[in-house]
Amino acid sequence: MKKITVLLSALAVAGSLFAGEHPVKAQIAKYEAEAGEPLDAARGKELWEKKIPGEKFDKSCTNCHNADVTQPGKNKAKKDKKIKPMALSANPNAYKRPLKVEHNFNKYCEKVYGQKCTAREKGDMLLYLSQQ
Repeated sequence: MKKITVLLSALAVAGSLFAGEHPVKAQIAKYEAEAGEPLDAARGKELWEKKIPGEKFDKSCTNCHNADVTQPGKNKAKKDKKIKPMALSANPNAYKRPLKVEHNFNKYCEKVYGQKCTAREKGDMLLYLSQQ
């Protein structure tokens, strides 16, 4: 069943590219189908701003990405390298590559939250960022 969902989601992403829609819409639909429940941008914002206690400092998406997602962030580990805004309105090229989006969720959920994000969590955050 999961293989069918993934295949249908991939086809939806491909279809959205041909239809001229932003691929983020299909990716959000994919996460919602995998989650089995409606996504919620407010939950996405809460997760985005959530602080996880760490040994040296609290971890959060906002540590590198700005709390105001329409503004650029800074990667402190790479000598304050500038990070493009995460809001779709401020960075229309964001989220056009679904595999990269998935890769970044897998990588940074582990770093920030200490575990992989669920489809609901990824969908909630992506919905939030796409509405900003």
